[in-house]
Parts: sequence; C-alpha cells; structure tokens
Amino acid sequence: MFNRKQFDRAIQDVATKYERSAPAVCDWCDFLAAAKDDQVTLADLHLLQRLATEDTQANYAANLVYHRMNAAGQLTTGHAGF
Repeated sequence: MFNRKQFDRAIQDVATKYERSAPAVCDWCDFLAAAKDDQVTLADLHLLQRLATEDTQANYAANLVYHRMNAAGQLTTGHAGF
C-alpha cells in the first residue's frame, strides 16, 4: 500500500541530502512532491528509496535522475548539469 506520508518524508530527505550538490535531484523531488499518487511509478519509488538509503555520489545521483526522467518521457534540458 502506498503511504504518502512516508513518501513525502523520503522526498524531503533526498532533497535535503542533494540540495547543493545535485540541483537536478532536487528538481525531480519537487516534481514527485507535486505529483498525484497515480503519476508516481514503481521506478520512481525504487530510485527514491535508493537515493534515500544509499550513499550515492551527487553526480551519479543526478545521472540516475536524468535517465529516469528520460525514460518517463520528461524533458531533461534546462536542468543544471545536463
């Protein structure tokens, strides 16, 4: 079952972790925070969980987010570092 409170807490943790080192990750977190529950995919949840629990370098975290956004059909142009 999808728990929105835990999801929002994970978003906040990831955004705080990468706010200075990987702005694209923060942009993606903003998208997830604004998304409706049916717009969040299992791949988004998996990546969010990975970034929240593992010690992923900022440049690699941003690269993972770019690939996730590209796979979801979202534009990646205009994001810092892409």
